[in-house]
Amino acid sequence: MGICFVPDDFGTGYASIAYLRKLAVQAIKIDGSFVAAPDQPGERVLVDSLIGLARNLDLECVAEGVETYAQQQSLLASGCRLLQGFGIARPMPAAALARGALSPWRYQPKPARRRKTFSTIW
Repeated sequence: MGICFVPDDFGTGYASIAYLRKLAVQAIKIDGSFVAAPDQPGERVLVDSLIGLARNLDLECVAEGVETYAQQQSLLASGCRLLQGFGIARPMPAAALARGALSPWRYQPKPARRRKTFSTIW
């Protein structure tokens, strides 16, 4: 029939780990609150653990709330290959998607500013 069951906001609210045992899920969708700060060690451990859980259960893993290039790079490095969020695309009609409105990654980091350097005489 082509229908997939993916619990949303995994790790929060009603998206319990027990669902992975009771329901025939094909993927888990990591809540955006976990991916918001990829540079914080505690958050990174949780996200890496959820990605590992999905991998060990042979499930796809979707990270939601991806808004920055750093989040995208961190998630890809951890093995999460399915990302969702405003950093990738805003909501759009199906017709716009069919026309190719979705780019591989639309966020481009700003070029680094040149800093003034000062020589120190000792």
